[in-house]
Amino acid sequence: ISRVCRRGKSLGPWQIQTGTLFAADKNNVDLKDVAQRLAQKGLTRVFCEGGGALAAALLKEDLIDELIGITAGLVLGARAQPVIGDLPINHLKQAKRFVAHKAHAVGPDLLQIWRRC
Repeated sequence: ISRVCRRGKSLGPWQIQTGTLFAADKNNVDLKDVAQRLAQKGLTRVFCEGGGALAAALLKEDLIDELIGITAGLVLGARAQPVIGDLPINHLKQAKRFVAHKAHAVGPDLLQIWRRC
């Protein structure tokens, strides 16, 4: 994260506001409700990192506008954890479409930013 914004005002590099925004049941989270509550607090750009299940859940709820991925030159095979969990896709036309926005090297790896069409 290079910058955190609140209500359109930049807080500057690496400044982060902390605190409880609202209480949520950790076993049953309504992601659309969370997104709406964050937006009401002025937080409209949220970096989500939590594994393939969270990524799939956010995609299913149509809550992702931008994907950021880092590709490393490692071959892990089929036993590796998926970046995005199971999605109900039977045909390619059902897949969410993103277009490449930026890509650059980060050490030996490649950082890619994809934006929603």
